[in-house]
Amino acid sequence: MDAHEALQRLDAHIALIDADIAQLNGMMLIDEDIDARIVSLDRTRARLAAMRSSEPKSGRDIQRDAMIGLHSVISRDYVDLPGDILTPMREAFTHEFGEELPDEDAKPEPVTTNEVASALMALDLHHRSAICFVNRIVAFLYHGPPLSMNVELADDEDLPVALHTLNQGAVWACLVGGGANPDLWDRVQKKALSDGKKQSHIRRKLRAEMHNKIRKILTPEAKCFWFLCRKFFFTMNVAEKDGESYQYTVYDRCYHHRMYMGRLFMLDTMHRTALTRARMPRALEVYSHEITHIARTPKNLWGWGRNAYYQLGFKSSGFVDPTRLTFPACPKVVELEASLPQWEKHTMVADVSIDMYRSFILTTVALSWRATAHVGLLALTMMRTITTSTQFPCPLALFQIISCIREANLKPLPSSPWVIGR
Repeated sequence: MDAHEALQRLDAHIALIDADIAQLNGMMLIDEDIDARIVSLDRTRARLAAMRSSEPKSGRDIQRDAMIGLHSVISRDYVDLPGDILTPMREAFTHEFGEELPDEDAKPEPVTTNEVASALMALDLHHRSAICFVNRIVAFLYHGPPLSMNVELADDEDLPVALHTLNQGAVWACLVGGGANPDLWDRVQKKALSDGKKQSHIRRKLRAEMHNKIRKILTPEAKCFWFLCRKFFFTMNVAEKDGESYQYTVYDRCYHHRMYMGRLFMLDTMHRTALTRARMPRALEVYSHEITHIARTPKNLWGWGRNAYYQLGFKSSGFVDPTRLTFPACPKVVELEASLPQWEKHTMVADVSIDMYRSFILTTVALSWRATAHVGLLALTMMRTITTSTQFPCPLALFQIISCIREANLKPLPSSPWVIGR
């Protein structure tokens, strides 16, 4: 058998191997099995290369030099392309060759985008992660990187289903719920410290423990989420500008909540180890006094926090999780609530006021009940609920509320006057 015939037989075997590999495409294969075949093929290639009269570069050296040259081209011509295209190239090289990509001093020849993409696709890579990174670069070159904002759509084209295409409130809630720290300027920690000046040694120690809890919840590392893409960064800035926050601090406890587009997250160093979402419908407005809170939502009122004096209208102990408030002693209010559409229960509440011992809820009564509009005042305190049937014009003035209390013959607690206000 002469050399020419032997090479023809070798070509036939190589074609058969390519056909067998094509049949394996799409099958579930174990990495160890694939690596064993690659090693066997490398040994065969090495024996064939040893028959050359000159000393050629190995196949991996050729691929290595090709990736270094392509990286030089990309660094020169595509560094200003939106999206990070250099990092995937460096990651692909590291995964494939197990080393950092070296700097290339030579100036590459000018090439087109199609030539760069074709050269990338022609690389003979073995590592799966390297192949994925190279495929991502090719997609960037052909179609551009996926934009998180200002996406231009053709007629009848919809935004892709992705996290960054959600509305800003949903993006903000997903990130904060996933652990992102919304307090980029550490205002919660600074306020918690500033409120504790001129205290005893024991209280300063308790405040230091509370501050450590805040620092473990709102970690500096968790701020990085907002810088993953332009949409996340834009959402953070808008939430900082248009959102609402509340904080109440004593020497051994800090309560803080932050709300944007109705999504409310709370931090309580005494009862929680993370910034957690309040499990209630979207809040339209939140009324607070110290650690007692009532939110007006499309599904009526929800209350949470401290309830030692039953100011939420029911008996409980400890920290109350968000709970829907009901008015079983007020049939007209119950009737009004039942008559409203499913997601418009908030329209029955005109205003809310909370002080240390009681909560005032100003409700409206529909025109269909009587010829003129009425307002009713509920005082939730010490498990007692009072109503008025006197026809007051809206808005209700302070002297009318005082008159209402006198008519109900309720004596205020000496230590806490009936405070009206928000």
